[in-house]
Amino acid sequence: MAKHVWTILSNKTMIDRTSNAISLIDVIEQINLSGPGLNEYKKGREVVIPFNYSLATLWIRSDPKKPEKVNSRTTLFTPDNKISYSQEIEIDLTNHQRRRSIIDFRSLPLSGPGTYKYKIEQKAGKNWKTVATFPFDVFFDLSPDEPKEKELNLKQ
Repeated sequence: MAKHVWTILSNKTMIDRTSNAISLIDVIEQINLSGPGLNEYKKGREVVIPFNYSLATLWIRSDPKKPEKVNSRTTLFTPDNKISYSQEIEIDLTNHQRRRSIIDFRSLPLSGPGTYKYKIEQKAGKNWKTVATFPFDVFFDLSPDEPKEKELNLKQ
């Protein structure tokens, strides 16, 4: 069974065409948000913010000499442990000993402040086995003296 090596959440992921080296720009551990648009979550509504980011994962063969494939599932959990996003992909290690999976996102669905987590799983027979969890914190600044403009301020 293939091995998960690492998972990183970042604002930007770049791969050098010559060396195939990966650069993870602005690794995300916490997100600070402010603005009147965040009050929607108080009404029981999910807030979807425009936010470009990437989730990069590295996988390697369990035996460097044996080609293999693995099914991977990436799931985003809200602070109250509800599934906000889930995607399954096949990691093909038949032609290379290692493979990166990069998922690019253009928005982030939020149900409120707290610790969100991406869970990375791989299929093991009929079951899914957790191989990594990447938590990140979201903070909302809901000051009563917020500006009247409908804007969302992102700070990291």
